[in-house]
Amino acid sequence: MNTLMQTVVTGAVSGLVIGGLALALAVVYQGSGILNFAQGQFATVSAYLSWQLTTWGLPFWGALVVSTVVSFLLGFAVQQIFIRPVQRADELSILIVTVSLLLIADSLIGSIWGFLPKSLAGPFGEAAYTIADVVFTAQMLAQVVLLVIAIAAVTILFRKTSIGLRMRAAAAAPESSQLSGINLAATLAIGWGVAAAIGAVAGTVSAPVTGLSPDVNSSTLLLGFAAAALGGFHSRAGAVAGGLIVGIGTALAGAYLPGVGDDLRLMIPLLLIVLTLSVTREGVFTRRGTVRV
Repeated sequence: MNTLMQTVVTGAVSGLVIGGLALALAVVYQGSGILNFAQGQFATVSAYLSWQLTTWGLPFWGALVVSTVVSFLLGFAVQQIFIRPVQRADELSILIVTVSLLLIADSLIGSIWGFLPKSLAGPFGEAAYTIADVVFTAQMLAQVVLLVIAIAAVTILFRKTSIGLRMRAAAAAPESSQLSGINLAATLAIGWGVAAAIGAVAGTVSAPVTGLSPDVNSSTLLLGFAAAALGGFHSRAGAVAGGLIVGIGTALAGAYLPGVGDDLRLMIPLLLIVLTLSVTREGVFTRRGTVRV
């Protein structure tokens, strides 16, 4: 029983990271109807930026704040420069653009920081706490707290601020919003910036555990797609819930399904994507015919 609970807790912590990326995917999709295949690499760039800032002497917390702000500006700029010109193009053209952004980001990471793994030291120490025979490391607890704060901040942004209300209106009724005076282009760009900032937090707080390499978030992005597909790309809460389900599910599969292990457990989210989209294209947490913003 103790092993089972430890596996569930570990999976839930990684599920929050997955949920963070799924949330970023959902924010972009809600606003523009685009699946951003470069979202994982955006998070990786942010984590590398945090690592670079710490090597220059900036404390971890300062590096996290700076990389989050820079990531917001980067997401805003990417939408304006690369996405806006093809916003009304066919789906294949937009897909090619986001995949190209993924490859560009990957090449930039290798060119600037190299391809050898790096480690980002967190300020959380090596302390561990045992509660009901389940071990919680300081890093795990810090990840949970920071990601919960980030998710709560996004929720407040969308529900309690004028910018969030404009973003919700633009997502639900873009033409009517534009007629009412909302700057649709700027609003969509802000959505991309918010998504990049969420990815920055998820990428940076997980880096002390996962380490840094150009492809560190590739599998996490796949899990994020599975979480967003399960929860519904139109539901922010569903994306986070989907992340928890996928994180716990893959952890349990790796620990208890014969022949799966760490190498093959990525089959689980792939199967989850196929099964979810076969049953419903809107996700199990989104009611048919509604848009959750």
